[in-house]
Amino acid sequence: MNVHSESQPVKSAADQKRRQILDAALALIAENGFHGAGMAALAKLAGVPVGTMYRYFPSKEALIHDLYREIKQQMHRQMLRDFDPTQPIRERFFALWENLFDYYQANPQSFTFLEQYGSSPFLRELKSSLLAATPQALRDFFEEGYREQLLKPLPPELLYALLNGPIVALCNTVRNADAPLSPRAPARGDARLLGRRQILSRTFVKTLNRRFSCNINNSARPACSYPGSPSAP
Repeated sequence: MNVHSESQPVKSAADQKRRQILDAALALIAENGFHGAGMAALAKLAGVPVGTMYRYFPSKEALIHDLYREIKQQMHRQMLRDFDPTQPIRERFFALWENLFDYYQANPQSFTFLEQYGSSPFLRELKSSLLAATPQALRDFFEEGYREQLLKPLPPELLYALLNGPIVALCNTVRNADAPLSPRAPARGDARLLGRRQILSRTFVKTLNRRFSCNINNSARPACSYPGSPSAP
């Protein structure tokens, strides 16, 4: 799926050219990895001269960083689709989990790109600026979890990794396996699989409760707070 496929106002020719380059980069990197996506190959796929590439991006690294930022912005918008900040933490957790799963399933190139980027040195270069760009609704979710003693005192980025990791593993399993995920509940096409995502997210919550959260499933609230959060001493 085109990372820029969401409804947007008409852009200038320069903006359209930039998007054309970014779309080509996403397709080539998803197929060949970072090392197989040199500027010459990117320019050829984008249908522009190599010199034009450098008018928009000073280097391959800058292009990759910009592409990552745009994908993350799109992913955050999808994660917050129909997200109701007045819902209990537990229901908001399920909404985030299911929306992220849906996003990965609908955007396989972006999913592959994010996986490659996350395991590369690139992410360390942008870490501080990316944290600053995290949507307020996501920050509020974690802060309220700490304040209400529903999340253990772990850094938000670690809790997010624990949210994201099982989804990534599940998506890889779905993409790479022809067999049903469970012999007791065979998946019959993508619609059946997507329909089971609530079961999958709730199964993950049980594991999260045992290992990393205070108690996201019921009202028992052992004392816990993340240092630096509003509930921290």
